[in-house]
Amino acid sequence: MELEEALSSVKDQPTFLAFVKVLITDREVASQLERKKPEFLNLVDANGWYNSTIEGFLEAAVACVEFGGNQEMKAALSQENPWRYFAEFLYSGKIYE
Repeated sequence: MELEEALSSVKDQPTFLAFVKVLITDREVASQLERKKPEFLNLVDANGWYNSTIEGFLEAAVACVEFGGNQEMKAALSQENPWRYFAEFLYSGKIYE
């Protein structure tokens, strides 16, 4: 399952955990690529990871929420779907600069 597909499927605990597993795999693949070809990386790490450290990842996720979140986060809140909201929070840690 692709990361974005797993993210859009989150509606409850099992689908949230499935998303987290896909996110973990996505980061593992990115880490392997980064070790093999570090010279090809610029501002963005492999697989579109802007934040490859845990502190950078969490700081970006928090910053995204403090800035107002994204449309998907707002939709999850309006649908009262805390699982999807937290999945969007984690995803923003990957992509938010």
